[in-house]
Formats: sequence, C-alpha cells, structure tokens
Amino acid sequence: MPNASVFDAFKAANFTKVRIPVRRDNRADAEAPYEVNPIFLDAVELVVTRTIERSMIAIINAHEDDFDANLPRFEALWPQVSTRFAPDSSDWLLAFEIYNEP
Repeated sequence: MPNASVFDAFKAANFTKVRIPVRRDNRADAEAPYEVNPIFLDAVELVVTRTIERSMIAIINAHEDDFDANLPRFEALWPQVSTRFAPDSSDWLLAFEIYNEP
C-alpha cells in the first residue's frame, strides 16, 4: 500500500487522476454471493481517500481476464463496490470504469 507521500509526489508531478484496479478473481469469493474481501475494499478506500484529498480524480476500474466465464462474479462485483463508494457529497472526485481491457 503506497504511503501518503506517494500521492503527494503524484500531485507534484501534475497528475490529475489515479486509476485503482479492482480484480474480482483474487479478491472475491469463488462461490455466490461472491463477496469481495472487505480488507481489500478498506485498502481501495484508503487509496481513493488519499487521491481525493489531493483534488485528483480517483478511478476505480475492473480488470477482467475471462469475462465470459466469470459473468456472475463480475456482475456481483459492481453492486458491492458502488455501494461501498457511493458519493456522500457532490465534491467527491470518483469515477467507475466498469470494464477495462476486455
């Protein structure tokens, strides 16, 4: 997990966005209801928070190595992520990239 100084360096280098990959294949249960590991979501939240605190845009995205074979798990991922990261105010700088690198 990168410490806060890494995000300061991103900002100082004029980065405006941080992409945060969320892979369900190694972070979620293999059986329904395919719960995403809450410790992993805590780590993602920390990255999102550190990004937003520096007025950069946080982009949570999914990398899917075999979409067709894992559709139920993929479909279970996003309701969990979106519920966890639902904006609680209009000043959140958060986006979801539902399907990256198909």
